[in-house]
Amino acid sequence: MASDFDRYSAHYDDYTADPIKTWIGGNSSQYYLQLKADELCQHLHRLGLEPRKLSALDVGCGTGLAAQMLQGKFSELHGVDSSQGMIQQARQRELPGVVFRINDSKRLPFDDNRFDLVYSMSLLHHVAPALRHEVITEMTRVLKPGGWMINFEHNALNPLTCWIVKRCPLDQGVTLLRAADMARLYRMHKLREIHARFILFFPKQLALFRALEPRMHWLPLGGQFYGCGQKPR
Repeated sequence: MASDFDRYSAHYDDYTADPIKTWIGGNSSQYYLQLKADELCQHLHRLGLEPRKLSALDVGCGTGLAAQMLQGKFSELHGVDSSQGMIQQARQRELPGVVFRINDSKRLPFDDNRFDLVYSMSLLHHVAPALRHEVITEMTRVLKPGGWMINFEHNALNPLTCWIVKRCPLDQGVTLLRAADMARLYRMHKLREIHARFILFFPKQLALFRALEPRMHWLPLGGQFYGCGQKPR
C-alpha cells in the first residue's frame, strides 16, 4: 500500500477530483476533510473533552492536510503514515508543533498509552479486512486508558458514496466498512462507550439544511460516518 500512495503523493488532489464530488461540495479532498476535522472537535466537546488539553495522533495522515486544519487544536499533534512520499508532502507544510513520522512496520512508532486521542480520516477501507484487527490493535495500544479512538469512513450504505469510491483511482479494489463492522472491531479490543454518528447528508448546494444533520446522526444514510470508542481505564 505504501508504494501505491508514494506514486500518488505529489498530486494527491488530482487523483481524488471527481465531477460528482464537485457537485456535492468541492473538487478536492479539502472540503470533506474540513467537515470531518470540524466534526472531530465538535464531538470531543460532546464527550465533555477540551481538545486543547489532549494529545492526538493522526494515523494514516497522508499529505498532512487534516493535521493542518487541526493545527493548534490539541496540546500536541502527531501524524504517521506508511508512505514516505505522503510524509514528505506533509513535512513540506512546515506546521509548527505538528510532528510527522514514517511508519515502516506493523507497529506504530510510539510507546504504549501515549495519546489521549487516536483518530483516522478514511484509513481503514484501504486496509485489507483481514488486517484491520492489527491496525486497531496498534491504535488501542498507543491510546491512554480512558482515551478515545475515532475513525472516519465512507458509508458503505450510501449508494452515491459507493459510486464515487468506485470512480476514484486511489480506491480501486477497496472494501468499505459498515458502522457495524467498526463496532465489531472495537468490541474485539474491549473498547467501551462504542457509538457511531453519520454525517454529510446534504450537498453543498443544500448547506442550509446542514443544521439538521446533528439530529440525523443516527440515520445510516449519510455519505460518511465515524465510529467512536473509549479505552477502559
